[in-house]
Amino acid sequence: MHFLASDVSEGMLAHSLVPPDQRLLGHIYEHDLGEARFDAIFMLGVTTYMEPDELDRNLAFAARHLAPKGRFVATFTHVDALDSRLRSLAKWIMGRRAGSSDNVLTSGLRIHQYSFRAASAIMERHFHVESWDGLNHTVFPFNRLFPKGSIGLAKRLARHEGKPAWLRFLSSDLLFHAGKR
Repeated sequence: MHFLASDVSEGMLAHSLVPPDQRLLGHIYEHDLGEARFDAIFMLGVTTYMEPDELDRNLAFAARHLAPKGRFVATFTHVDALDSRLRSLAKWIMGRRAGSSDNVLTSGLRIHQYSFRAASAIMERHFHVESWDGLNHTVFPFNRLFPKGSIGLAKRLARHEGKPAWLRFLSSDLLFHAGKR
């Protein structure tokens, strides 16, 4: 398999196992890849940190470079999940008192969370959404207090057939599978 990986952080790329000649530093849409087409493009765990216009540029790039029968997979942090709601409550309670820049909860780092409907609409501007999955069924602060039990429960929930509303409520991440429009 031949692949490319891009990141805006040189440090993240340096710590990856991606061969140096397959790394692209900076925003992917700033690189001229010509007519290159990819069978699969993944955007995992990054939409949370992208401003809306940057997210749109990344999605437009992916749509241009996806092969005709290619697959695009992206995750979005789910704003309506119990985990997101409890983290927001904890952040409000903690304020800046904790002050640790190493902790996302108190860092002041701007994050973007999306409802299922909003994430679907964003994806549909560039792709045909074929399916979605709910991911990461661990819930703060229980995942910190009882990590083994939380992970065990999350694994059982991940095996649940179908996509009932209550499971979406417990999915802190939404993963979309899409193809060309």
